[in-house]
Amino acid sequence: MAKKLLLVEDEEFISFIYKRQFEISGYDVDTARDGLMGISQIKNFHYDLILLDIMLPGMNGMDILKAAKNDPATKDTPVIMLTNLAQEDIIKEAFKVGAVAYWIKADTNPAEIVQKINNFFEANTVKES
Repeated sequence: MAKKLLLVEDEEFISFIYKRQFEISGYDVDTARDGLMGISQIKNFHYDLILLDIMLPGMNGMDILKAAKNDPATKDTPVIMLTNLAQEDIIKEAFKVGAVAYWIKADTNPAEIVQKINNFFEANTVKES
């Protein structure tokens, strides 16, 4: 069964490109274009991984991260910050709140992000003996 991802990204073109690359790579992907839609989807659906921009209309990504990590139903869902905001204090805060990774969009392309996600899932899969 395909891993289910949520991509919270307000830039329509970026969202389209990433969603397409994830689907080509076998992931089931939902998208949200603003923070309020993102938090609603996190509360109403189960995701194997959430990819979260910070600068979003309605509710910013840090607030979404905090809400997800404070909710018993979603606290264990891994969240990766995928943003162009590279301020050291924000990066530290994201990890403190519970993000498992912080990736800068401008430093990678969608294919590299897919490879990083593949690596993340491989590293976090319990292998049966």
